[in-house]
Amino acid sequence: MQVALGPTLDTIHMLCAAFGDVAKIAMFEKQNALQALVQFKEPRNAREAQQTLNGTTIPDHMVPTHPGKITMKVSFSAHTDLQIHSQSERSRDFSLPYTPAAGAAAATAAAGAAAADHYSAVSAAAAAAADPFAAPSAASSSNVLQCDLEQVAYTPTIDALHTIFATYGYVQKMVITEKNHHWQALVQYYDDTTAATAKQYLDGHAMYPGGKNKLKLSFSSQRDLQVQTNDDRHWDFMLAPGGPQAAAAAAAHAAATAEYHHAAHSAAAAAHAAAASRAEAHGRDADHHHGRDAD
Repeated sequence: MQVALGPTLDTIHMLCAAFGDVAKIAMFEKQNALQALVQFKEPRNAREAQQTLNGTTIPDHMVPTHPGKITMKVSFSAHTDLQIHSQSERSRDFSLPYTPAAGAAAATAAAGAAAADHYSAVSAAAAAAADPFAAPSAASSSNVLQCDLEQVAYTPTIDALHTIFATYGYVQKMVITEKNHHWQALVQYYDDTTAATAKQYLDGHAMYPGGKNKLKLSFSSQRDLQVQTNDDRHWDFMLAPGGPQAAAAAAAHAAATAEYHHAAHSAAAAAHAAAASRAEAHGRDADHHHGRDAD
């Protein structure tokens, strides 16, 4: 495997998060191979992930630049609690908020823009060759993709879908619906060319091994999704860029910080009260001795 073109930490997280909440991930290179340690919150989720993923290949769309198939060898580690010393592209504690490095984000945006420009030029040339006088059809292009999911084995989530679609450009909004066991998602990009690029590469691909959660993409007639509130089925990434998991982690971090400050304040208040009580007792003792001396 070419390590530099292999899966990222976000790719590993998306593969494993289908089986349960992931607590921590640490990645490193060893003997020209890429290894990842994945810590679940519940042991049963780790067992299910190991039994399902071991021996399977990572879907091509999740490692689009790698020249060949990547087969996963999944086993249990002797580690019981991973020590994450820093939040980075190779180590992550998902109970804490994380913001990607500006350089990496800029590089991803530049790559997406280049791909979008290339696809736009190719599409325009092909359309002109076919019929240079034809007017564009309203259904042939949109900045919003309609995603129908087939062979759904794992409940689609905002985080999982965002990880896939954000590979090709900035996702503005997302809505997930389910009716009569049919799952559908609407994904809004900034422009039509970015949506077209994502459709070109993702249409027909499966989110998980075994052809599970297969994506069937088409252009939507909508152009601006209405997201009234951010929840597990609706998300406006322009208002909350990190998505549900980052928001939950930030809320948990804020709650933990508030609890720490409350406990510290209570301890300080108790210490102050104890000191005042001791001072008052010392004052009474002093007055008592002074009275005895006067007698």
